[in-house]
Formats: sequence, C-alpha cells, structure tokens
Amino acid sequence: MLPASLGGFAIAPIALDLAFDSLPQFSSQGEFRFRPHYRSQRPLDALLLKTQPGFDDFTTEKYHDQIAITLAEWREGLLESPLDFATFAKSLADDCSCASLRPTESRLVRSGPVVEVRKNKFSPQIDLAR
Repeated sequence: MLPASLGGFAIAPIALDLAFDSLPQFSSQGEFRFRPHYRSQRPLDALLLKTQPGFDDFTTEKYHDQIAITLAEWREGLLESPLDFATFAKSLADDCSCASLRPTESRLVRSGPVVEVRKNKFSPQIDLAR
C-alpha cells in the first residue's frame, strides 16, 4: 500500500520487503499486535530479556504484571466455580468497604431496537463490607 502522492516515484521491491518484513497478528485473546521480525538479532535483545519490569522509567509495567496475575487468578476461580468468591476475597483488603452496584433509581432515557439508554442513580452510602 502506497499513498497516492508517492505513486509517481519508483520504489525498489527490496526496500518494500525490508520495510514490511512482518505482518500484524492477532493474539489468542483477540488483541491486535504488531511484532516486527528482524533479519538479524539486535545487540540489545539479549539484555532486554534479563530486565525486570518497573526498574526503568515505565514503572506501570510492574503494576500491569501484578494486575494481570490477579485477573488470571480471578478467571481461573470463576471457571472452576462461578459462585465461589474465595479468589476475589483473598485479593481484597481486610477493611474493604463498598457501595452496592444496584441502582436506587433507574429512568429510561431512550429506547431503540438495538440500544436502551437508562439514567441510573446509586446510593452514596457505603454499606457492603468485605
């Protein structure tokens, strides 16, 4: 694919081959990923495999890995038994308190064949313990 403005220029096929060496892929979770494959290994690749997330300026990588582990545990717990909340409970703090997700008031704003829009109000009272 070339922009129309480049249509008059001659580009060698080998240059296109180098530029588009790898194709976009979809992961098993349906996420779009682009992972370039280089013809030779870069000197930095061996070092990057030894680094741990969070030891650089991108500290959120460390939190991403921790959250991913917790979500995987939740998924496994729900697949084993959808009514057993033990995997969730061990992730919550002892003094955790929450508000209900059931609306105290619900008003229909718009109704259509595909989408129904409601305006919900929730209780500001925190009444659910761990």
